[in-house]
Amino acid sequence: MNATSRGSAGQQRGAQREDWGGGRRRALGWPDPFVYAPVAAILLTAMVTATIAQSLPVGLVLVAVAVVLALFDAWLNR
Repeated sequence: MNATSRGSAGQQRGAQREDWGGGRRRALGWPDPFVYAPVAAILLTAMVTATIAQSLPVGLVLVAVAVVLALFDAWLNR
């Protein structure tokens, strides 16, 4: 085998990879495992705030913050 034949095969593989996506990017990817720790902490805080502190609006805002954080991380990983 010479370098020319290997280069053409590499170019063919690159062309195949471009066809896999169909030219469109996904809107969201998989979130990193590291985002689950702050999301879990925020959700726990929301649960404590809603039950013990009797502040349902603050608890709902914290749940919304956790969801936005997870969606933002998934968007970054697309």
